Amino acid sequence: MTDLMDRRPRTVVDGEPHPLPGRLTDLARSQPWVDDAWIRLREEGHVFVGEMLVVPGPGTDDLPKRLEELGELLRDTDWRMHDLVVAPVHRIDHA
Repeated sequence: MTDLMDRRPRTVVDGEPHPLPGRLTDLARSQPWVDDAWIRLREEGHVFVGEMLVVPGPGTDDLPKRLEELGELLRDTDWRMHDLVVAPVHRIDHA
């Protein structure tokens, strides 16, 4: 029954937090036009869905295209990535 619940991704073997959110955040931050990034990823059955917030750097040209390409790159990282929205924000408050 827990496989069908909406929850934070966990590993199958030991139930620890899944490494995918960290990998996706690092990948987004590695883009030269991204100043910061934050992700909220949920596991729904066997697939992942979520939102990635990115702070674009100054002078970012063609932002809609860059966001679309980043979304494709992030979704292609793992076969379980089903849906991921990439949205620009002015800042991210890391709590």
